[in-house]
Amino acid sequence: IRAEQQDHPPKVFTRVETKHYLRGEIDPEAVKAAIHLSESKYCSIGAMISKTARFETTFEIIPEAVPESKSEAA
Repeated sequence: IRAEQQDHPPKVFTRVETKHYLRGEIDPEAVKAAIHLSESKYCSIGAMISKTARFETTFEIIPEAVPESKSEAA
């Protein structure tokens, strides 16, 4: 998470950037839906901060590494 605040008091947040890192076989559409619900329905802190800040949310899915079998390693 990175955030910016205005320079003068009250130093409210003006921009919040969140990047989610996920690992495994994950459906990107399911991730988008979960993030949307989190930001629009379930996160009370986000609801308060969104009155003054612009939210930018991204995600990256990191595939699980496939271990080498013993026969390939020999």
